[in-house]
Amino acid sequence: MTISDSLARFSASVLETVQTRLELFSVETEARLQAYIRYLLCSLIAILFASVGLMLLLLLVIAYYWDTHRLLAIGCMAGAFLGLALCLFAWVKNSLAMQPKLFALSSAELARDVEQLRAAADRQG
Repeated sequence: MTISDSLARFSASVLETVQTRLELFSVETEARLQAYIRYLLCSLIAILFASVGLMLLLLLVIAYYWDTHRLLAIGCMAGAFLGLALCLFAWVKNSLAMQPKLFALSSAELARDVEQLRAAADRQG
């Protein structure tokens, strides 16, 4: 076996590894993108429905207390909405912080490939 044969095999092996890793990267990207699009669409629809329902509820409460405590009713409803908005903001912030690192599988596979290449180079050198 000549050096050129070894080099050709090594090059083919490296190219196959790179191709596999790129395919894994593509699959991870596509899966994450689809999940985010689904989350976004569902969130927007939920926001629309919740907004309509809350506006109708707000009008009902204000109409009920119009003659006696209209300012108190408006203030309480505004405070409740602001409190809910802050809670949801905190939840979204925490949820995004807990997301797994993007391309974690690809990074792990590439790190393993680098270690294998280093070990192979050490054996031959």
